[in-house]
Amino acid sequence: MLQPVDMGKGSLFTSALLKLDRYRGTRRAHHIIVDGHGFAALARRTAAHYTALQHGLPAEPNPFGAIADAVEHDQKYLGSSAQEADREFWLAQLADWPAAAGNSPTRRP
Repeated sequence: MLQPVDMGKGSLFTSALLKLDRYRGTRRAHHIIVDGHGFAALARRTAAHYTALQHGLPAEPNPFGAIADAVEHDQKYLGSSAQEADREFWLAQLADWPAAAGNSPTRRP
């Protein structure tokens, strides 16, 4: 976990369970695959699973959907009338806002 994230080798998410004075868990994820809300959801899921196991109960079913389902949903949305309605809504909502500063492509090394 001390190495930088290597996008080409798929180390976008790592976790470890360490036995120090007691067991300690740690996770690291690249922001491209999980945001703060998602990381909190993973922490809640881990805690619920651990608590169930500690009490000899079965873990609850996985509340997260399959990534394939999310991709399929997104592909259906793109170019749909719902997407166009959302686009029109937000264009109307933001019509009076000033243009974003630096609203041009940037080049990065």
